[in-house]
Order: sequence, then structure tokens, then C-alpha cells
Amino acid sequence: MALAVYAKGVAIAMALLVPLVLSLLPHAPRLAWLGVLLLWVAPIGGAAALHRATRGVLDFADPAKSTSHENPAFASVWAGFVAWGTILFVTTASALAMLVVDPPPVEPESVAAFAAFALRGPLGLVHTTVWIVMAACVYELERAARGEG
Repeated sequence: MALAVYAKGVAIAMALLVPLVLSLLPHAPRLAWLGVLLLWVAPIGGAAALHRATRGVLDFADPAKSTSHENPAFASVWAGFVAWGTILFVTTASALAMLVVDPPPVEPESVAAFAAFALRGPLGLVHTTVWIVMAACVYELERAARGEG
């Protein structure tokens, strides 16, 4: 329930802030896309802060339950990442499920545009490299959260 409320709050914040950031596109495209990227990852920090505060309150109430082998800062960031990943997965999967229930009409132009985006030549290698680096960072964050790194 708390995650659903947080997801709704994130959706409202995104609906308000993304148009403002995108208004920069004609003037400073790189700055605008950096703003979109920062807005996209910001919910991780929000969820991490909520996790840290909640964990602090619970650990204060019962210090014997505290898990000392974990790094609390990394554990909170990991919890924020898992919360955001869960929101993204559930949102995407439920949207795809609704496409099965009520598929939109297929436009040949949209299929061609998707294929052109997926096969974008040399930038595909750059995208793959960025993907691998980000995946490695997520893996390292998870290890640090468990106290292994």
C-alpha cells in the first residue's frame, strides 16, 4: 500500500516537473535531457530517504533487531532502487497487460519507427556500453548493501 501511495506521488511530481524540464529542449537540449534523467532517478533517493527514516525509527524502538552486517546507507539506497524498480516493472507490466486486454489499432508508421529506433547503428554500441556500466553499478550497490563490498 505504501509503495502504491509513493508511486502515485511520484507520478504526480513527474506530471508537474517533466513538462517544465522539456520546455528547455529548444534552448538547451543536453541540459533538458540531463534534467529528465535526474528526474527519472530521483525517486530512488526519495524512497531511500523514507527507508532510512523508517529503519531508524524501528531500530530506535528495538535496537536488538538491527542487522549490523549491512551498511545502513547502502541498504537504504538499495531499498530505494528496489522500490523504484518495482514501480517501473509493475507499471510497465500492467500497461502491457492492458494492451493484451484492449489492443490499440496498429499503425504501419509506428511499427517502422520502433524498428528504426531499435536498430540505430553505431549508437547501439554506445547504448549497450552504458547499459553494461549501469548494470555493473546496480550489482555493486546490491553487494555493498549486503555488506560484501
